[in-house]
Amino acid sequence: MQRLLHDPSVTRVTYGVSGKFIDVNGAPVQATLVLDGKGPFVFSLINGRYPSRDGELALGTQTLAAAKAQIGSRVPVAVIGPSGKSRTSEFTVTGTIAFPPSLSAGGLGDGAIVPLHAAAAAICPAGPGSSRCVKKLLAKVEDPQYPDWGMAIATTPTAAGRATAARLDRLFSRELSVFSVPVNLVNFGQAVNFPALLGVTLALFGAATLAHLLFVTVARRRREIALLKVLGFVRRQVGAAVCSQATTVAVVGIVVGVPTGIAVGHVIWLAFASNLGAVPLAVVPVGLVAAIVAGVVVVSNALAFVPAALAARLHPAEALREA
Repeated sequence: MQRLLHDPSVTRVTYGVSGKFIDVNGAPVQATLVLDGKGPFVFSLINGRYPSRDGELALGTQTLAAAKAQIGSRVPVAVIGPSGKSRTSEFTVTGTIAFPPSLSAGGLGDGAIVPLHAAAAAICPAGPGSSRCVKKLLAKVEDPQYPDWGMAIATTPTAAGRATAARLDRLFSRELSVFSVPVNLVNFGQAVNFPALLGVTLALFGAATLAHLLFVTVARRRREIALLKVLGFVRRQVGAAVCSQATTVAVVGIVVGVPTGIAVGHVIWLAFASNLGAVPLAVVPVGLVAAIVAGVVVVSNALAFVPAALAARLHPAEALREA
């Protein structure tokens, strides 16, 4: 412990016990009783702040909804002490946190974080022996041999931090929690193919619509194209005119569609992640978006190749004689 606290590559150290069920305003939840050995807690904070004093706790988003509370609410919390008796105290909800699967039976949004001293103060009865009771409980729970005791650390995003994490993984490989993806994210990953398939389908429909537009334009504008050729347009210029039309349609779609798609996707993802209990962080892959934009322009010009070739081979005399 002391080596970790003094290691500059370790930025956060949080330890305590998990698997302790409490009742938050009538909603039973699996709580984690923790101490911040170094830095803030090693949990992903969604909203609000971490609990730091007696009478404070943080909840998952689903637990917050089940308790009919919000950040800043005062809620009754029932805690079962070592004797098996339950004591109820008023706690303030300071924030919402995303919970890893190893600390919660209900997923990312289900759980509670309670400072260990606050939990001990809530368990111990008020009176002259309260202070002694709290110290006794803290000494008992802080023992690494205590059931369900655990520690979480965070390291710097540097080579030294990665080396420290790898070294600790080797030293404590038997005690490490097995990494697992939350069930909700697994289900989302399995269902994520649907938006991809929908996007591909819409792209195919868009390409077909653009091709149809170009063919119809060449067919209906035969006289105008013939007039341009009479005035001196060569085949290359006629083809370039058709390609420029395809590029214009594609650019207008990009200018309107890309910002709208990013904005709508941002709103939908934030709503989904918040409801799931994950940190609602939206990332826009700029490189991928730029590649898609370039691909749309290239494909639109590729679709224009055949209509442009037909327009370039148009005989002015035949087109101008048409009614």
